[in-house]
Amino acid sequence: MIAPNYWIDPKSGNPYILTVQYPENQVKSVMDLKQIPLRGVKSSEPTYLDSVVKISTVSSPTEVDHYQLFRVVDVYVSPKNEDLGKITSQIEGIIKKTKLPKACA
Repeated sequence: MIAPNYWIDPKSGNPYILTVQYPENQVKSVMDLKQIPLRGVKSSEPTYLDSVVKISTVSSPTEVDHYQLFRVVDVYVSPKNEDLGKITSQIEGIIKKTKLPKACA
């Protein structure tokens, strides 16, 4: 599965999440990925993925979360018996010291 893309319908303005899934055993290299055929409703010949997109290798998180189309970084905390005010201060301190990924800054 590839990270979802957001497409906004130009007529209604509604956002849609688009994802693509391809059998893992059929994509073993970047070249395999580039040669995935795309077929349109009215076309008799396929167009290959690399002719419509630029494919490159990048470092990326395995999961990307969004809130109203904007990327966010989620923080999960599991307090046991600690004072919530103290935990809040500790979390805020950690967040201030944390460098965000370039795409989230």
